[in-house]
Amino acid sequence: LNLLALPGVLVAAMGSNVTPAHSNVYYSSDGGVTWTPQAATSPVVLVPKWIMAKQSIGGGSVLAFPELLGLSGFLSSPDGITWTEIAGITLASTEAPTALCYGTDNQGIPVWTLATYDTSTPVTRLYRSYDGLAFAPFSTNLGNTLLSSIAAIGSLMVAVPFFDTGPARILYSSDGGTTWATSPG
Repeated sequence: LNLLALPGVLVAAMGSNVTPAHSNVYYSSDGGVTWTPQAATSPVVLVPKWIMAKQSIGGGSVLAFPELLGLSGFLSSPDGITWTEIAGITLASTEAPTALCYGTDNQGIPVWTLATYDTSTPVTRLYRSYDGLAFAPFSTNLGNTLLSSIAAIGSLMVAVPFFDTGPARILYSSDGGTTWATSPG
């Protein structure tokens, strides 16, 4: 379950390993009393998890990616209620999204950043989108570090590795995700 709060709307992205129809993005405009599934798509496959992020603390656009191998599209909403299916990225059949955030690149330009993991290589890839529609890969030094979440404040990004060995660590990037280091403390 992934939850976001927008002005006057709550958004929940729920996965299911049992029933495809339950794997969907839902919204509530009455404080969570009732929930309505988004109508842009009707899930026909099992989506174990959804990854979501919004443009700003106050609201803005929301993107939702199903965590699926070989992804060929995602959902976009200007308000959490009206959703559109976007075909702005196609991943390899062995690659799946793992994390998403909104911040700025190393030039201060607003950008969406999507992390994926390719199980065949294994390698983590980062993709950028300046318009929330088309994503393109960019070079990074993450290697095979699988990311479970990322967050950004401007071009400062932090990430938490998934299945990390040894002591817990947090990664950070001060240049919009191009170079990463382990936090010293």
